[in-house]
Amino acid sequence: MTHMPTLAEELREQLQEIPEKKRLSSGVRVVIAAIAGIVAGAAFSYFLLTPKDPWEERVKEGVGRIYAQDAQCDVHKAAREGNIRMLMRWSLSKEELNRQDKNGNTPLHIAALHSQPDAVQLLLNAGADTNIKNKKGKTAEALAVSPAVKFAFDYAKGVRKDELKVYEELENGNGKALTDGLAHGLNPNAAPPPGKDTNLLCSACKKSNSNVIRKLLKAGFTIVEPQGKTTALYTALMHDRADLIPLLIDSGCCPFHSNFGNGAFLIHDAIYSNKMKAFSALLPHFNVMNYSPSSWALGTPMSMAVSRGNIRAYDQMRERGVDPNNPICSGKTPLLIVAARSNREEMVRRLLKDGVDKNARDKDGKRAIDYAKGKIAELLRD
Repeated sequence: MTHMPTLAEELREQLQEIPEKKRLSSGVRVVIAAIAGIVAGAAFSYFLLTPKDPWEERVKEGVGRIYAQDAQCDVHKAAREGNIRMLMRWSLSKEELNRQDKNGNTPLHIAALHSQPDAVQLLLNAGADTNIKNKKGKTAEALAVSPAVKFAFDYAKGVRKDELKVYEELENGNGKALTDGLAHGLNPNAAPPPGKDTNLLCSACKKSNSNVIRKLLKAGFTIVEPQGKTTALYTALMHDRADLIPLLIDSGCCPFHSNFGNGAFLIHDAIYSNKMKAFSALLPHFNVMNYSPSSWALGTPMSMAVSRGNIRAYDQMRERGVDPNNPICSGKTPLLIVAARSNREEMVRRLLKDGVDKNARDKDGKRAIDYAKGKIAELLRD
């Protein structure tokens, strides 16, 4: 029976017929194969790893406008997710802008319902109809829950157009803007406008003088300080407004609300940020200097000041009788904490001069000398 050569055998025979000089050496073939593999791998990785914007595929090429049959799906989705970039790319007609879904909701309804103030503002500026009602008889404004979304609707109606200007002027220290705003019915406790995540009092604490603060408080501003939010006292501290701190505390601002969280106090913020004018103003109002938050890595205000080499804060706390030997929750005294820092020689000298206990041990039984190196170790041995 005649043997039929396989495809591989035929190729091998054809290859052997090629003159020796025209064949590629095995080394060259390996190099070419390696380069081909690298190129193929790079191309595969690019298409696999490069994120693709699902919205781009829905936009007509070169036009920046979606098909009418796609508008119902995509404009509503963009409004729900607050995708401003895509909403701005589309040149929507009035029909597309006010198209209703199966529940009768327009994109404006959807943006308001899902608390997307920027999307609401954009749709309103584009001419979205605010009078359209869904199947439950609700307008888009009636679905608004977020204060920022409510502001967007008010702003579009011209009700609160001057309020944003008041915020901006207060931040620049112009107290007259507040006087004019209050004269025209400004509500000092109104929710902040879009783009502003703090209240009027916080805005005033940046550059305005104490008379503006008093005027705002006299106008009925209610001090509410939710934990984890930027407070007026924190704003004053971060701008080193020592002149405002006593006034704010006397008016009801709590000096214990820190932006650090984790049990830290506002005085920790002052030391960490080296806002010494504000620290000096805050210190007389702080009477739990030896308290050590269990989850705060640097413990007491004293231990934080020592760790950061803040001698001014250290001296002021010493003058108020704070003991530099008080340990934090790990059992480490300020000297034990600072001993491991090679650039804190001056701080170590000050502690030793004040007679701190060099032999104090932490929970692991170690002394300051066990953590120290170089010149600090020499200081501790003397």
